[in-house]
Order: sequence, then structure tokens, then C-alpha cells
Amino acid sequence: MSAFDNFNPDFNNQHAQLEKVKSFKNSVKNTLFLVGTVGVGKTHLAKEFSKLYNKKKIGDLMSVGYRDTCAFIPVRDFHFLLYEYMFPDMEYTGSLKIYFKDLFCMECVIIDDLGTEPIENKGYFRSGLQDFLDRFTGKLLITTNLNGEALQEKYGEKIFSRLCENMEWVDMVGKDYRRV
Repeated sequence: MSAFDNFNPDFNNQHAQLEKVKSFKNSVKNTLFLVGTVGVGKTHLAKEFSKLYNKKKIGDLMSVGYRDTCAFIPVRDFHFLLYEYMFPDMEYTGSLKIYFKDLFCMECVIIDDLGTEPIENKGYFRSGLQDFLDRFTGKLLITTNLNGEALQEKYGEKIFSRLCENMEWVDMVGKDYRRV
């Protein structure tokens, strides 16, 4: 099964949205937002998009391995990666198999459900998110339930401006497919 075979654009008449996501990998845009209410297919479409990226061979003749070139990260895991990055002396006992610094080697990073991260310590989250946005040079796909005004209010003008740089916005509208 190839990418997007598992996504049904007929359910919420999302053919245009599907085409925008399919073309994002080769687009001149660096950031793509999938925005909409719960259950309209944002995460599903983002996961299908991640299948467009392959594992790349890394290493030399003595030590060859493969690594993903696209990271799909729920925002709660991104939150923990930032925490570990911002406070390296703190002991983190999570089961994540990636480190924050590894994200910079990716061709694409997908942050799923931005805006739902825990609200405590939002200062370090903002600081870490800004650092990530300043340093990451690949494609960034973000799913969120928040509109532009709510994102700017939550993260501030500076971070919102960075998020909007060379960005395309895809509105995902329709019924919650989980409730049908």
C-alpha cells in the first residue's frame, strides 16, 4: 500500500486538501499547517504524508544503518524532547527513541496536535520551540485545532511569525469521522 491509499477524501470532500498535502514535499513552501476541528483527518493525512519519505542509508562500510528521514511526533512527545533538551541534567525516563538534536537531521518533521501540549512551564516550551524553528531547515508539517489568531495568542507574535514564514495553510473542514 502506498502513501495516501488509506485516506478517503470523499468523506468530507477533501480532494483539494489531499492534493495540497501530496504536493508539499516538492513545494517551495517549507511549512504546511493542517488546521481544523477534531476528527476531520488532519493526523491521518499527516501520517500518510510521512510515508513519502524513505529510510536513508547512513554510515560507512564498517557501520551501516538506516535512519528515518521524516519524524512524526505527537506534540506531547515533542514537549518531552524539548524538556530534555532545555534541562539536560534532569533525568527523563521516557521511552522516546529520538533526541531533540536528531530532529535537525530530518528532511521533514511533523508535529501533531500543536496547541494541546501541557501548559505548565510554557516558557521553556516557547523557548525550545523558537530554537527549533530558528535552526530547522527541512519541511515542517503541523496539525492543529487552533486558528491563526489562537496560535499567535498562545505562542506570541515572534514564534507565530516564524511559523508563518514560507507557509501554506490548509483548512480541513467536515464532520468528525469517528462519530459517523
